[in-house]
Amino acid sequence: MIQAMQEVEINWPIKALFNYVADITNHTFWKNGTLDAVWVNGKNESGATFMELSGDQYTEYQITEFIPYQRRVICSTEGVSETYAFDFEPKGQHTILRLSVQVQTKISARVPGIAAFVGSDDLLRLKEILENEN
Repeated sequence: MIQAMQEVEINWPIKALFNYVADITNHTFWKNGTLDAVWVNGKNESGATFMELSGDQYTEYQITEFIPYQRRVICSTEGVSETYAFDFEPKGQHTILRLSVQVQTKISARVPGIAAFVGSDDLLRLKEILENEN
């Protein structure tokens, strides 16, 4: 298993930040390589699924945990098992956003999906976009 964690403090209130991150239509703005995201069934609840297009490939994800304004966990439903846990913690008027990633694989080499995601500056891009929005 490969694991990684990123953390960033964003000058946005927790509810607004959670809603922005949970809105999959925003993924194209801050997630590296994401070209499109569409709901398959449900919407922002445990068990809901959505598809993300990266390059020329769609990947389906399922929300496995959804606690409004606290935690959102998504897992890939096919291929390499990837889990992304987004944890939100208030800090005054700001929010600490932690992203933990786990990839279950038998391959000892680096897995391209995890390397692309964790190695990217997605959370820093998110911070820059949101704090420079006004």
